[in-house]
Amino acid sequence: MKKIGLILLVFVIMTGFAGCERDTDVSNGSEFPSFTFNIPDEWEGRYEKVTTENRTTYYYTGYEVDGEFPQKFFSITVMSQEEFNEESQDELFLGSKLGEKEEYVFVLFTPLDNVIIDEEKTAEYNSLNLSLSEIEERFHLDE
Repeated sequence: MKKIGLILLVFVIMTGFAGCERDTDVSNGSEFPSFTFNIPDEWEGRYEKVTTENRTTYYYTGYEVDGEFPQKFFSITVMSQEEFNEESQDELFLGSKLGEKEEYVFVLFTPLDNVIIDEEKTAEYNSLNLSLSEIEERFHLDE
């Protein structure tokens, strides 16, 4: 009986993790600390991740213009604490702090508008787009 209980426990744990794809970004192996963002299952085949030295951007791939995906879901930028303190004083600064590690701050930037002109694709994008609280729940600083 204990063996069946253990097997059921392992099954429950494994199926629970099956719903969360883990996408780990290390900012191209630069000096910045890394983070993990858990990609929603619904995004499968509908997003592209582009990482530069200090920024990771997630694009919606359901709408294409001239071979590019113009609509962002959001981007996460890593900046120094000093840079964040200075830039966040500007009233035009639109970032939201997701976390801090060492002397770095992880800042979320969301698009100001939707550039998709197709109603069906706009509806799909809106259904896939995450709220600030959903992004915060899926974002984790790595140890």
